[in-house]
Parts: sequence; C-alpha cells; structure tokens
Amino acid sequence: MAHFSTIKITQYKNYLLNEFGFNQRIISICGQNGKGKTNLLDAIYYLCFTKGYFTKADAQNVLFGTDGFRIEGNMDETQIVMVYKGTGKKDVLVNNVPYEKLSQHIGKFPAVMIAPDDTILIVGGSEERRKYIDTIISQIDAEYLQNLITYNKVLQQRNSLLKQFAEKGKTDWALLEVIDDQLILPGNYIFEKRKQIAAELLPMVQQFYKKIASDMEEVHLEYNSQLLNGTFESILNQFREKDFLLQRTNGGIHKDDVEILLNGSIFKNIASQGQRKKAFCLH
Repeated sequence: MAHFSTIKITQYKNYLLNEFGFNQRIISICGQNGKGKTNLLDAIYYLCFTKGYFTKADAQNVLFGTDGFRIEGNMDETQIVMVYKGTGKKDVLVNNVPYEKLSQHIGKFPAVMIAPDDTILIVGGSEERRKYIDTIISQIDAEYLQNLITYNKVLQQRNSLLKQFAEKGKTDWALLEVIDDQLILPGNYIFEKRKQIAAELLPMVQQFYKKIASDMEEVHLEYNSQLLNGTFESILNQFREKDFLLQRTNGGIHKDDVEILLNGSIFKNIASQGQRKKAFCLH
C-alpha cells in the first residue's frame, strides 16, 4: 500500500513552514504537548479528504496572523497539493492537475483517523455513526458519495419547501411529488450499500470484541433503517402529516443508525468506561 514519503506544511494550524520525511512503514510521532503532533496527522488526513478531521472550516485551520495555507504530500510518483487562499477558495491538485469537483478526490487515497473524542461514535447520537459509515463507503464507492451529495441537497430543498408551505398556508402537491422522486432514487442506492456493508462488517466487529472482552460480555450491532420495513415511497407517505407539522422530513435514510447492544441492553446506557474503551478500539 502506498504511503506518503514527504509532507510539506505551510501556515497550517501551528506550522509556519515545515517538512517531514517518512521512510518506514510504521512511524511513531512524539513530542511535548502543543508542538503539533496531532496537527501533523490532521494535515495528512487533509491530503486524503480535502478537509481537516477536527475542524471542518478551513479558515480555522490557518496559522494565526496569516491568510491561507498550503499542504503538499508526495508518494511514489504522485504529488498532492491542497491550497486554501483565505477567500473561501480552495484548490486541490494531483500532479499539478486540478479537480473539477473536490468529491472526485475522495477514495483515491484511503485513510483512517482515530482520536480520543471518537468515543462519541458509541455514546453519541445516530448522526455520528451515519457519518462514520458514509466515510467508509465513500472511500471505496465513488457512486455512493455522489448519491449522498445529491440526497443531502434534495433533502435540504424538501425541508425548505415544507417551511414554505407552512409560511404561505398553501401546498404544491405536484412540486412535492417531484422532490420526493428526486429523493427516492439516491436514497435507495445509499440504503442498499449501507445494508450490504453492515452485513459484511458488523459480524466482524462482534467477533473482534469477543477477543478482547470477557465471555460474560456479548455485544450485538444492528443496522436500523426505516426502509427495512417498507419502500421509500411508503415511508414518505407515512410521515407526510408529521412532515407538514414539524416542517422537516422525518422519513428516510438520514434517520438510519447502527444500534449497539451490550447483553441485550443499549450499550451507552450501561457500559462502563472500560467497556466503552474496548468498543472504541474496534472502530
């Protein structure tokens, strides 16, 4: 598997101008607190995902007192350059060739980041777990990422339309049906891919947990989706009255979750700190 041989960081977080070389398969980074160990890892992540892991807003990643940053990574015969110019504009180039869309870069250089705050995957809400699953699948399926982008855009349009209905006191059924059709197609694709990945990965997670936990602990993970109990169209019809009342879309794959149970009970409600750390190690 290819890995970065050099990283050059300019005006990113606490780095003014630094270059690092990596000549081994496994690299250990050490140093005092606040010297930039995590920021270096974040810069590597940025090269793979076109955004930071800890801070999504590029303006917050700029070194204080400067107006932009540049990150360059080299591996084998490939050069990746990320440039943020401080005006909201960002350029991503691979071997000096820019992308038309930043999403085209996702999956070309797969990466995994693990941080202490990631325990939120276990104890937090469903949104964090969906994002994690989406990040995994998007790196191996470019079509999934495009469908996810489309779905989120249409979902935002549908929610705006529901608010307009409430404000004007008038419903345009024909327009709502058009939006629903645009939501269903990418939504079905995302659902099928999530279901497939869940069937492949979740049993493996359970097996790994058994290896590091006692025989008295039984962890069960289950992919939950409203679409497991009906078609997307029927789900939208089922929640239509609630949608009008709350002015947002209550049915769809944006409500999916991975449920984690410990000995039959909800994991985050009963798990000890040690059990949470064991589960955290699996991601």
